[in-house]
Amino acid sequence: MDKSDLLELRKQIIVDSKELALDSDAPLASRLFMVLESIRGGDIKLLKKAFEMARGLEDETAKLEAMIELISLIDEVLATRQQSTPTADDWVEVA
Repeated sequence: MDKSDLLELRKQIIVDSKELALDSDAPLASRLFMVLESIRGGDIKLLKKAFEMARGLEDETAKLEAMIELISLIDEVLATRQQSTPTADDWVEVA
């Protein structure tokens, strides 16, 4: 396989994996992992979906870890758009 074959195979795997992550009966945590990987790969339109999925996790530790990961991914997106990373002043107080 040459580079173009590998890139095409990679593209097909990403499409199939994303479909499974969004539309399968696999465990939510596994599906969320794939959605987060897709976001890391640049598919930022999945951020809201990932947030919804993370909120649906029953395990509070897994939910917290997913939320922290989402914050990190959002910060990365903001940084690549040449906006400043949120500071402590940007944190929202929770009552």
